[in-house]
Amino acid sequence: MSTKAKDGKRSRRPSDPDRPYSRERGPLLTPEEAASYLACTERQVRRQVYEKQLCPTYVGGLLRFHINDLESYVEKRRFGGQDT
Repeated sequence: MSTKAKDGKRSRRPSDPDRPYSRERGPLLTPEEAASYLACTERQVRRQVYEKQLCPTYVGGLLRFHINDLESYVEKRRFGGQDT
């Protein structure tokens, strides 16, 4: 779906215009959505950001998370995985 921006150029938008979107990495998750994905609380997600265990993206001063970053966070903390 193409739309015209204010400057007259065409831009490509995701299907949900209210969701921040990164073209390379897909939709961005809110801290609440990230907590749901990680099966923890939003407070724990924010603590992990404070402790620099999770790397957020800031959109307009708000925390957002790429799903790939959450998956790598889980993979790093996985026990019993195979050594590479």
